Amino acid sequence: MRGGPSIVDLEDVPWMEVSKIRLSDGRVVGIKEKWIAMSPRYVAFYNVWDPGAITPPHGHTGDHGIFVIDGSVTSPDGEARAGSHIMLEWGDDFGPWTAGDEGCTMYGWVAGNGAPFFDIERWHRYLDEIGAEEMAVPMPAMPIWIGTGHVLPKSE
Repeated sequence: MRGGPSIVDLEDVPWMEVSKIRLSDGRVVGIKEKWIAMSPRYVAFYNVWDPGAITPPHGHTGDHGIFVIDGSVTSPDGEARAGSHIMLEWGDDFGPWTAGDEGCTMYGWVAGNGAPFFDIERWHRYLDEIGAEEMAVPMPAMPIWIGTGHVLPKSE
């Protein structure tokens, strides 16, 4: 317990490039993110997606809420536009998500340590289907308690 609120100015938090994809039309799109607050009990983040940016299917080890501030994102489950709240429970798998024509800006949080898990084979199949290529981004520094993510067992 801190004994009171923690106030963080978004301008003081560095950007991290977390995704970069070359689309079939040659455009390179990405997602950049600010990790506003992190502890073994929660992660709070802010991210900005280029128009057409894609995130892989994944989930987190904790309940996960997202508020769409600007633009939109679509998934197999539907479209979330500015003003939408997305709620995912611990272990839910979601995505791939694709930013709309204006891109997308989101604020979110994950309860618990927030460690992600991925279905890499499903992600690679999806990229092949749409003719896109994942490009390398620097691995962000992770606190020891969050780990580096988990790959799900082979999907059928």
